[in-house]
Amino acid sequence: MIPTHTDPTHTDPTLSPLDLPMSFLGRPAAAGTEQPWLLVLMHGVGSHEKDLFALARWVPAQFHVVSLRAPYAMG
Repeated sequence: MIPTHTDPTHTDPTLSPLDLPMSFLGRPAAAGTEQPWLLVLMHGVGSHEKDLFALARWVPAQFHVVSLRAPYAMG
C-alpha cells in the first residue's frame, strides 16, 4: 500500500503509515491490482504538492500516485 503522510488534509485515511522526512498526498492503486506501479510527483520551486496531485485523476488506476511536499519552505 501507499503510505500516508502527516498532513491532516490527506485524501485517503485507509492508507498505511510510513515514516518519511516530508509530507505528501497519496492515491492508492485500484484494489486487486497485482503489481501496481508507483508514480512520484515532485513540484518545482514556488509550488506545492496539491498542484500536481490534481493530475492523479488522469493516471491509470493500476498506479499508486504520491505527490511530495518539499522539505524546506521558501521565504
